[in-house]
Amino acid sequence: MFDEMLERDVATWTTLVSCCANHGSMETACELFKEMSEKSVVSFSAMITGFVRKGRFNEALELFRELQIQGLDPNDSTVMGVISASANLGSLDTGKWIHSYIRNKKGNRLDSRIDMKCGSVEDAILLFKGVKEKLVGEWTAMISGMAMHGFGERSVKLFENMVELGVKPNAITFVGLLSGCTHAGFVKEGLMYFKRMKPEFGIEPTIEHFGCVVDFLSRAGLIAQAVEFVNNMPLKTNAAIWGALLNACRVHKNVEVGELAAR
Repeated sequence: MFDEMLERDVATWTTLVSCCANHGSMETACELFKEMSEKSVVSFSAMITGFVRKGRFNEALELFRELQIQGLDPNDSTVMGVISASANLGSLDTGKWIHSYIRNKKGNRLDSRIDMKCGSVEDAILLFKGVKEKLVGEWTAMISGMAMHGFGERSVKLFENMVELGVKPNAITFVGLLSGCTHAGFVKEGLMYFKRMKPEFGIEPTIEHFGCVVDFLSRAGLIAQAVEFVNNMPLKTNAAIWGALLNACRVHKNVEVGELAAR
């Protein structure tokens, strides 16, 4: 369709670049991106996010620098991609620099997410408390960050605080929450939150949410329950789900289910 178009504007190019990047075809996305005569912040953001997904973190940061050189202002998606790249490279200095850059450009809206992603938990908490209007993004960042750093119980408490204040969680919030239940060993609570997703919050569980449930069931040694849960899933299983089950079988010395998971 694209090849047959007589006229292609920046939106058309960006749509195709985003499509390739979102589906992991980064070499094709790179070729298209280089051919673009005019680039937008959306096309930069798609490329940066795509590089992060593929683990090409240095290339994501290099592209962010190019975006700055061209005088474009990053959007939230761009910033979060760069933060993830910095965090995965273990570059706290880069994270702090981005923190300062975004504070000057966009105010404090993303500050807590930057610090949490870079491992500065206490700094993130202080900044989070200082944000007057906390939207779902800020709550989700703190819930996910606490879970990521092993503070599962605190992530669950943050979720309850968020709901009490009338802020509606999204699908990403629940990934962080269920991950927090995994780290805290909250099996009963995790199942309860999973069951509340659709009827109470209107969120259809994705493969990531199912994976979290399998993970906390498996870690708790409830192998049979985890297998039953997998068998009754309405979605097609992926490697992450079987990998979580396989790892639990290794820890709990369940050879039979371990062989099933490996196959």
